[in-house]
Amino acid sequence: MPPKTQLSHLPLVLVVDDANTNIELFRAWQLTLGVQIDSAKSGKEALIKTQEKTYAVIIMAISLPGMGGFECVNELRKPPYNCQTPVIFVSERLGDKPAEASYQLGVIDFIVKPLEIGRLKRKVDSLIKYSVPKAEPHVQSVQSVGQYADYLLDNADVGIIGFDKNLIIDYVNYTACILFGKTENHILGQSIKTFIAPHSPEDEWQSSSFMKDISDKKCHIATDVVLPRSGGLHFYAAYSVSPIKGDDNTEFIGWVLSLHDISDQKEMDNIRNNLSSYDELTRLPNRTLFEIFVAKAIAEANRLNKRLGIIVLNLDNFSRVNNDLGPEFGDTLLVETANRLTDFVRQGDIVARLEGDEFAISVGDFKNTQDLVSIAIRLIQIANRPFTINEQELRLGCSIGIATLSEDAKSCYTLIEHAEFSMHQAKVAGGNQYKFYTNSIDTSAVTKLKFAAELRSAVENCTVDKSSIEKNDFVLHYQPQVTIPEQEIFGCEALIRWRHVDGIIAPNDFIPLAEKMGLINAIGHWCIEEACLQIAEWERSGAFPSKYSVAINVSALQLRNKDLLRHIKQSLKTHNISPERIHLEITETSIMDNPEVAVGVLREISNLGIKIAIDDFGTGYSSLKYLTKLPVDILKIDQSFVNDIGIDSGNETIIRGIIHLSEGLGFQVIAEGVETDYQLDFLVSEGCRLAQGFLFYKPMEKDQVLALMGLPSEKCFDLNRPL
Repeated sequence: MPPKTQLSHLPLVLVVDDANTNIELFRAWQLTLGVQIDSAKSGKEALIKTQEKTYAVIIMAISLPGMGGFECVNELRKPPYNCQTPVIFVSERLGDKPAEASYQLGVIDFIVKPLEIGRLKRKVDSLIKYSVPKAEPHVQSVQSVGQYADYLLDNADVGIIGFDKNLIIDYVNYTACILFGKTENHILGQSIKTFIAPHSPEDEWQSSSFMKDISDKKCHIATDVVLPRSGGLHFYAAYSVSPIKGDDNTEFIGWVLSLHDISDQKEMDNIRNNLSSYDELTRLPNRTLFEIFVAKAIAEANRLNKRLGIIVLNLDNFSRVNNDLGPEFGDTLLVETANRLTDFVRQGDIVARLEGDEFAISVGDFKNTQDLVSIAIRLIQIANRPFTINEQELRLGCSIGIATLSEDAKSCYTLIEHAEFSMHQAKVAGGNQYKFYTNSIDTSAVTKLKFAAELRSAVENCTVDKSSIEKNDFVLHYQPQVTIPEQEIFGCEALIRWRHVDGIIAPNDFIPLAEKMGLINAIGHWCIEEACLQIAEWERSGAFPSKYSVAINVSALQLRNKDLLRHIKQSLKTHNISPERIHLEITETSIMDNPEVAVGVLREISNLGIKIAIDDFGTGYSSLKYLTKLPVDILKIDQSFVNDIGIDSGNETIIRGIIHLSEGLGFQVIAEGVETDYQLDFLVSEGCRLAQGFLFYKPMEKDQVLALMGLPSEKCFDLNRPL
């Protein structure tokens, strides 16, 4: 920023904008613009400053906190301010309403971001050069005021056309001449229809909304029109027409049309629309654009009696790679896959990325289905070629579904849907193969695919928004955990349920599928967020004792997800709950799946103050070496051992060993699945002090838990054990 001594002799310009970055941009431009910048962050502050200082120009954002730009200028022009300083409005986007309102308030100019410094300098220079000082309006001659007005009109960034009651143009500024590509002499004396509706038949013109508003002496606004330019060209425009009254403000004398060239804006809109049709990562057409391509290809195939096939390809094991190596690695893999497919297809065939790791290819004008088989085999070979990324080599393979244009698939949506269905069949069959869509489909395969589609839909629709919880397909039930033999509740375990149309589905029936489909991280994140939200609600109710905590299950795939720790921190912060309020349960098998990674992640979680429990302990193949390294607080005896108490002495011995091992390592022990008094007596006699199971409470909904927590602890065991 230049020293103040360099700027002290320059005209003072007030920038009114609530964004610091915008103000700093103007300050950086001070020497280039030849002004010194003062700033205000609100309309009210601007009003105060205009009373304290004299400004050559005011540059004002339309959108301001509190008092907006329109209201601020309106106040500036009235007592007690009486400020006539030229104002330039700045807006994020061009629109007729702001422009029209600006000129009605006496705003000199109106510009749209992004700002171009050369154009801005020309505007500011002209306003400063011809500015009429507000303190001495009586000394300004009529001639100088007229020159000032003419100059401003000619240098305005909008075209301005005046026409009389007979619609004959009697004034045009320089910008309007440039827009239409004509000289002033070629415009003056012409009908306004010549320039805004040259090709409209007279009867349509007379019944147009333009003429109706003119007849009613009302303002007329056109937001997106095409106007003629000399040489057979055209430009996109937005304009507003307002009535003009004479000096006595009563007699109607004509109209003024303010005209904006929005061609650049239209071009940007077209670019944005184009970008929205392509996948941002791979630059391939997305599903929307692919459907348009396929619809056109179907029409052409029907017209020319040609064949059309759709191939949908899904990478095998991509979700695991993405989870293990991170999303950046996964993105690179997708880009490389897109490049391979693009290099492979014939000219005229289209490759698209439908979603995630799912790609599609439209194949036209093939001889027979054997041609599609050859293409599918070649695609599988391409996918099986090793990928080398960051000096790391891996192989994936792919599952492929093929569908062809037929009586059963006449639309683009049905054709793509059939190909996707077949692809899922190939994946269910083991992957790295292709399947054709046929009418004779195995019922069990349909059921599996339908179930998978419903699960994906449930995950996509789940939310922790309080107002939408009852609409979720997922819900958390809570099973209280108790001390034994005292039988006092000390916490509960959050257990996810899927509210399916056919009834409640337990996690064992859908979590393995969610892991295969790459959905487990989304489900896991929802469970953490939902449990934290529920804890916060219970705390606000005053019925959640400080000693209580909620156990949340975490899968092996979540442990490998780099976002897990961040998500836990964010959930605790969002709902303002203490880390001691939750503890995480991880199965023994998931830890031993990759113990080095598990140790590091669990240590970071433990450092937050969150307790770690190993679930289903004794069913896996844990190494005692890692058990001593892990930041574990709790071991949970698996239900399969508890069920065998009094039946299998070997399992009773395992239970004793787990309890004694925990005592030696300083861990707490919770017995799961306690259902009989005999099991309870055995656990108490062996020194187990914590348990959960149907003998105490079944998993229950949140409101039942709240009612339970509101009772004195000595009454907890006497409840009628709700579901």
